[in-house]
Amino acid sequence: RFKAVWDDTHLYIGAILESDFETQAHFTEHNSPIFQKDSDFEVFVDPFGSCHNYKELEVNAINTIWNLMLNKPYDDGGEEYSGRIAEPGDDRYYEVYHQKTATKVLRGELNDANGSATWSIEVALSYKDLLAHITNGEHSAPSVGDMMRINFSRVEKEGDINWTWQPQVV
Repeated sequence: RFKAVWDDTHLYIGAILESDFETQAHFTEHNSPIFQKDSDFEVFVDPFGSCHNYKELEVNAINTIWNLMLNKPYDDGGEEYSGRIAEPGDDRYYEVYHQKTATKVLRGELNDANGSATWSIEVALSYKDLLAHITNGEHSAPSVGDMMRINFSRVEKEGDINWTWQPQVV
């Protein structure tokens, strides 16, 4: 379950993730490839609906974050831009500075092969970060009637199970 609202500075997202199988959370280092091992919640934001320079946030149940930007769809030769694959000053470096996240295990235990867990996440995504690389530093809150493409994903079992709110196709 999730809800989303916005104001003049941020897009706010809250979600509760229930599971009937083991919930994994091992990565602790920022910009780790969380989906490769951990259960995670992902947010995809394409502010202008162009499929270019869209932002992705991945979070595991212990609040480890991976932010990335995709310059264009992988099928069109797109590449990841992130602090995972590049250092500050490199062309493919992308990082966010104004987002806030929090997670909490509500029921069960993480990394319990015989159990399941329910966890929650709260995210505040800043327009300063979402619109960076697109508007040369200019940003403003969406107005009533504006549209952004947003999708959500939940990944389990080392990426073998992946639910999305809407299919990842255009």
